[in-house]
Amino acid sequence: MASTKAELLENFKSGKLKFEAIDVTDLKVRVYGDAALAISIANVKGHLGATDLSGQYRSVRVWVRHKGQWQSVSFQATRIAQMAAGSRETNQAADAYCHYVCPTCLEYCQLRILHGGKHQCKNGHEWW
Repeated sequence: MASTKAELLENFKSGKLKFEAIDVTDLKVRVYGDAALAISIANVKGHLGATDLSGQYRSVRVWVRHKGQWQSVSFQATRIAQMAAGSRETNQAADAYCHYVCPTCLEYCQLRILHGGKHQCKNGHEWW
């Protein structure tokens, strides 16, 4: 979408990037001293120019407490692969790999994408 803060702000200001709705669900927050991870799923309706951004996304935001104030220092969102109606097949190849934060152990690691779109982390946790 945008690679720098300036590009992101310009896309918002110009109206090129517009969100009609962002409904956050399944929010999990883990605090580690002066740092925290917020992992969630969001149902998004929006666009960037002519590109439709609507869909379901998994996001990870890193927060750091600096001088008593929490500030976001990193954000990443990935669209969740959609399955065809009545199917357990996604648009991802079987036995593919991705890097992701496991929602069970909250570790960032290489995940194996199993047949049918199920994920498995290095600790053996599996989810859809």
